[in-house]
Parts: sequence; C-alpha cells; structure tokens
Amino acid sequence: MARPLALAAIMGTGILLNGCVSVPKSCRGLAPPRYIAEVRDGIVVPRRAEILGEDPLRRLQCEADRADPTAMVALGLRYETGDGVPQDARRAAELYERAAADIPATTAVYSPPVRLGGNGQMLFLNNPNAGPGLAKAKFRLGLLYMNGSGVARNETRGRSLIETAAALGDAEAQQYIGAKSGQAN
Repeated sequence: MARPLALAAIMGTGILLNGCVSVPKSCRGLAPPRYIAEVRDGIVVPRRAEILGEDPLRRLQCEADRADPTAMVALGLRYETGDGVPQDARRAAELYERAAADIPATTAVYSPPVRLGGNGQMLFLNNPNAGPGLAKAKFRLGLLYMNGSGVARNETRGRSLIETAAALGDAEAQQYIGAKSGQAN
C-alpha cells in the first residue's frame, strides 16, 4: 500500500516542479523533467533522470529560472569560473544571492474586500519550503564579497555569510574558517 502512495507523491512532485502557471523562456522546447523512483533506507526518493540529447547547460538554466536553489548554485559556479558560459562574477553573485536567501515560515497575502465597503483581510500561509538558504550559496557569495568580485568589496558581510555557511554545515566554509584562524595564530 505504501508504494502506490509514494509513486503518487513522486508524480505530484513532478507536476508541481513543472508548474502550470507560466514557463520560463529558458524552458521552452525542453522536454518535461523525468523522475526515477529510488529506494533509500526504505524511503522512496525521486531522482531526476537525464534526457538523451538534451543540453545540460540549457536544463540547468531552466531549473535556475524555476527557482531551484541547487541549480542556481551550479549555474553560479559556471559563471564564476567561465565553465561553458562567459565568465561573469556579477551574474554568479546574483544567482548565489537568490539561492542563499532565507525563506520565511509564513507568507502573508492580502485579500481585498469582496464588496464595496467590506473589509479586506490578511491570509497567512505556511511555507513548506521555509528555512535557511543554501549553505553552499552563502559560502560562495561570501567569498565574492571578501574578494570584491562581481560585488562591492565588503569583508564584514563576506565573513558573516561564510560563518553562517559553516554553521549550516558547509564543509568548505568550515575549512576556510579553520584555515583563516590558523593563519591568525
């Protein structure tokens, strides 16, 4: 009984990820993403399947435009290093900034009055994706601020982002902080 429900959840996830409101320009002409169900520790987990003949960079841009923070970081790394795209630290910083943004637990939506003279109301919706932004994005953005690459140099902000990334468990950030504290001694 658990397997059909898990499969329905995976199918529902695919529908939600594909969206039904609008399609970013970068996604037009691409086949919808396909998912394969994998079982890890008794839990069914969806994994994206590669589509033969598809340009991986184009898919990455599409997913970043659909607000996938992991895709934003991967695309940001490409812009930062010039891997398959023109090197552009400013564009990398923009992508890292979006992926590093913390997502609030609730979203407030104002509903205007239905009739003349009526009262509007605020609706507070729980956000299932609430939580801190990606630690990897915070670390990469912190490095850009420390170096003044693509953004105005701001060592205080850079250090704060790197420390936050380390606190969130990013191994590179933890190693960076360890190396910097070792230099101070």
